[in-house]
Amino acid sequence: MASARVRGPGHPDLLCDLIAATIAQEYLNRDPAACLDIRVMGAQGALFVAGELATQADFDVAAVVRRVVAESGVMEEVEPFITLEPMGSGWAISPRTREVWTALGYATNETPERVPRVVAQARLMAQAVEHERIANPDWFWLGTDYEVWAEEQGKAITITLRVSHIETVSVTDVRDRIISLLQPLALGQTIHVNLAGEEHQTGLGKRLGSSGRSGSIDQLGSLLPGTATGIGRQIRHPANAGSWIARALARE
Repeated sequence: MASARVRGPGHPDLLCDLIAATIAQEYLNRDPAACLDIRVMGAQGALFVAGELATQADFDVAAVVRRVVAESGVMEEVEPFITLEPMGSGWAISPRTREVWTALGYATNETPERVPRVVAQARLMAQAVEHERIANPDWFWLGTDYEVWAEEQGKAITITLRVSHIETVSVTDVRDRIISLLQPLALGQTIHVNLAGEEHQTGLGKRLGSSGRSGSIDQLGSLLPGTATGIGRQIRHPANAGSWIARALARE
């Protein structure tokens, strides 16, 4: 059995990934030689940004956090707490002196994107949901904290979604609208929506999130939009460079 998962922009783990990556990118924009190790974690409306830095750049990190949260469509109030300390000189000179990383590259000819069919299907479903959330005013009820799972057994793929929604829309209506949207794309596949029932207690306002917990860079390449910094590290860090090189070799 193969499986894949895609998360919405308000999912606590993905939002922490995006915040860490955006902070790292801002440092690199101001100081291309920066060395960074930034982690983000939050819950119940509090967000903690911690890490080690070797850089000449300086800016309002809390403002960047608030901007990413707002751009992700998260409505809850999030209070950032920042603690970023100087990195040890030896580690700043060469990241290889402290950590060893192994990068794996994977590619397949199942799809034009060179990703497994189950991954392509999960991404397709998530893109359809996100498009309606952003572009369709009738989908005002849909929150940013959602997940799409695709599981492949033999030739059959089962799609399961967990989506957050406002309390005035019943879970039955949520299921009907999601299934009606995705059925034309599913090609006869089974679709499940909110198997646990209503989803109101969601996002960083109610749930725990942490950067790096699920891995936004893996053997299939980065899923983070518009950034090349992985999860809070500089571009040349082995966690980033090794993953991209391995993926490129696998595609080749």
